[in-house]
Amino acid sequence: MTDENGIKQFLTEYLNNMHEMYSREGSMIWGWTSKNGQYLAKHYFKWVQEHGSYYERDVDLTNELLNRVYYTPRLKECYANSLHIMNEQNEIGYCEGWMISSNIPIPIEHAWNIKDGKVLDFTSTLWGRDDEERLYFGVQIPSNFVREECIKTGVTGPYLQSFAYEQLTGEPMNTERDYSAWNDDEEDDEDW
Repeated sequence: MTDENGIKQFLTEYLNNMHEMYSREGSMIWGWTSKNGQYLAKHYFKWVQEHGSYYERDVDLTNELLNRVYYTPRLKECYANSLHIMNEQNEIGYCEGWMISSNIPIPIEHAWNIKDGKVLDFTSTLWGRDDEERLYFGVQIPSNFVREECIKTGVTGPYLQSFAYEQLTGEPMNTERDYSAWNDDEEDDEDW
């Protein structure tokens, strides 16, 4: 990126601010309303910072594999795309974290694949901007954990919160979420 160190500092500040906001007494994180969820809220962002890594992407390998894989990735489905590609190609890993691009200079929660320490981002390749600079920061999640979570929850991600909780406590996270706590009022949708 033009100012990679500045972007890394920006992401660090973002994660620190998220930690400060969610670690307050009684905070919940994304619908996790149990005591487990409150514990996760207090520790999640610091854990990610301690265990995450920066990654560079390999556009050429991504495009080469895109032409060989059976699964066809879809826009806006990074978790499903990364899960399916991981399952189809045994030597490819699964990562979740944040991506910042030169065209969208804000941290976006994202999933991508990993091979030999390089990012294979099948989802953002579909944007048609392979020349765009991108910075990736995240945690590689073991393939067996990803598969088990998919079977247990019936969803294709995200899994990073559950993985972080298990790493922090040694116990699996109760993956039931209380979506009613979000109280999405459809009347507000007209404003968009």
